[in-house]
Amino acid sequence: MIIVGIVTDNTALRNYPQLFKETGKLMSDYLSKYGFSITMINMGFTGLLSLGYVLLVGGKLNGPVTGAILVVIGFSAMGKHPKNVFPILLGVGIGAVTKIWNINDTSIILAALFGTSLAPLAGEFGFFVGLVASYIHLSVTVNVVSLHGGLNLYNNGFASGLVVAFLYPIIRTFSRRLNK
Repeated sequence: MIIVGIVTDNTALRNYPQLFKETGKLMSDYLSKYGFSITMINMGFTGLLSLGYVLLVGGKLNGPVTGAILVVIGFSAMGKHPKNVFPILLGVGIGAVTKIWNINDTSIILAALFGTSLAPLAGEFGFFVGLVASYIHLSVTVNVVSLHGGLNLYNNGFASGLVVAFLYPIIRTFSRRLNK
């Protein structure tokens, strides 16, 4: 994808850092705003970051993990980029190391990859907020499965929604007070 982006526009790599200014909030349609080449480069780098995380923690590239990496790549055309995804991956990794879970378990790796749904939060409020949100996300993800009887196809999305619903008003309140 990175090569396709560079081949189709030799200025795309130079212009790619402009995309990092985006928070990732809806509607972040990178294809219409930055064009095909920069979007392809972003998808490639975000995919490499996701794959690198899995390999770094010693995870297995099984079907669910590969599918999750492809989901991250796909949504890299609509709001995700390495700058807002990295704090999420790091936060889940720190959470796994400091809590009772193994960082290389498939379920924890899926929590990290699908937890990148929190990327807009990191994009809007910064690295530290993304780190804290994903740290909390890990605990919520592994515990809310009992709320819906083990039918956990959408478990990470549900957990992300709970984390954002809890944190967003708190963050907005403190950010308003700090900006006064």
